Amino acid sequence: FGNPVGLLTGMAEGVESFFKDPIEGVVEDPSLIGFAKGVRRGTKTLLGKTVVSTVGAAGKVTGTLGKGLAMLSMDDDFIRATNNANERAKKGH
Repeated sequence: FGNPVGLLTGMAEGVESFFKDPIEGVVEDPSLIGFAKGVRRGTKTLLGKTVVSTVGAAGKVTGTLGKGLAMLSMDDDFIRATNNANERAKKGH
């Protein structure tokens, strides 16, 4: 089912950054501006990691579903074409 470890790791990194970055911001600049910069950086990381992790996991799920549906079609030409397309896509990344 997708990549649950990658999903949880990405989200955990985002949550960690969300709390850690404001503290680092105050250490770098002990004022409200330093704190605000840290909050902005932490929020950006939290949202980015969450979105990337979720999309990555969803992409793996849809890829698995596509392979299953290709097999259910019982059309050897379609299965071969799907497998070839998947291999080309893997080489492109």
